[in-house]
Amino acid sequence: MNPRFHPAAEKELAAAMEVGDELGTGLGLELLREVQRVTH
Repeated sequence: MNPRFHPAAEKELAAAMEVGDELGTGLGLELLREVQRVTH
């Protein structure tokens, strides 16, 4: 099964990744990896 996010959720994830990277290099990517781990 390949989960799909609602388009609004994808936009929020992208925004959260940007904020994470602003707070510290790599935090946005770390967030993405965690989301992928949980959803796959």
